[in-house]
Amino acid sequence: MRVSLSLCCVASLFLAALARGDSSKQLAHRALKLQFRVSQSQAACPVCQEPEKVGTTSGPLVETSGMAASLLHTGVYYAVNDGPETPTVYAMDETGKVLHTIDIQGVETTQAFGKAGNGDWEGVATGPCDQGGLAATSDGPHCIFIADTGHNCARVSEKCSYNRKVYSILRLPEPESLKEVQSSIHGKRFWYRYPNNIVHDAESLLMTPDGQIYVVTKVDSGASTVYWVPTLEDGNTVEAQKVAEVTAPLDGSPMFTSADFATGKDNMIIGITLRTYTHVVFYPMRPGKGVPQEIKAAFSGQPCNLPAPVEKQGEVLVWNRPQSAFFVTTSEASGSAISKVRCTNVDALAKRPPPEQHRSASFAAIPLLPVMAALSLIPAAL
Repeated sequence: MRVSLSLCCVASLFLAALARGDSSKQLAHRALKLQFRVSQSQAACPVCQEPEKVGTTSGPLVETSGMAASLLHTGVYYAVNDGPETPTVYAMDETGKVLHTIDIQGVETTQAFGKAGNGDWEGVATGPCDQGGLAATSDGPHCIFIADTGHNCARVSEKCSYNRKVYSILRLPEPESLKEVQSSIHGKRFWYRYPNNIVHDAESLLMTPDGQIYVVTKVDSGASTVYWVPTLEDGNTVEAQKVAEVTAPLDGSPMFTSADFATGKDNMIIGITLRTYTHVVFYPMRPGKGVPQEIKAAFSGQPCNLPAPVEKQGEVLVWNRPQSAFFVTTSEASGSAISKVRCTNVDALAKRPPPEQHRSASFAAIPLLPVMAALSLIPAAL
């Protein structure tokens, strides 16, 4: 495999060199650099099994658009509907059984948006209620965050002219107990905007274990933008900051519809997983806390393709917590299958050596003979 990858890399670069008139020395440098990136990425990829059906969405979840793993209740997920009739969160297990219903109070808004005026809910995350504060630890208190970030009219394909001016993220505490069928919990709605009042459609919400928030836009084509949302402020609209760009695999849908961090021991982030309607991709990270510089570095690397369940309109992907061993997906349609993808080496990724050690191992493994044989042809061709 390594030999074929080397020859493939050289062949691609050879053709590019002919077009640009590059020297063989420049080409050799590019070939080594590219193979290093491929080798490094493969070394940090989860090894996952094929998707298995474990359940079906049911009951009040008629248009599931977001889901997050509970930090208090093992095996429980919080799910929401797209454009809900009422501000409601459903606690469910992986089979789709609804265990508890949360009615959110205090999140009404005069900036009504969405089907019923409650917003266009597209993602869910769990994390510390006190973002970046002294209480922002894995020990809690824990909150549920809901991304009211959908905006179909921001995409040309939707052919509509309405533009929402601001976007919101709702926050409410995780319920301490799920024994009762229903509860009422007071929440808060926080506002943010994009730089220069740009409009975006976004369905992917990410939250680090210490409360950093990221949003990934949904586009008709080309690159999506990854934004960092500063600490939410009551009564103030914060401005998101661009961190990186990311492009979906070219052989499938360009639209990112969900995202989640994979975490290892000590709540360290070891990778970023995104899904489209056709693919699931994983961007490896050196174990870290997910600060913007780390996120930017991760998206500059090569992603891994993970098994992607075949779903009509898949808009959910969530890793289990606290230590990632599998992820769960489902579709927006009512009565959709819930799939689980088990990954066997995620813990090992958290223990992998720093990039310097990867570099030494990768270059030592490069099969130089086929590389140099191909390079020897370049001066004559040029």
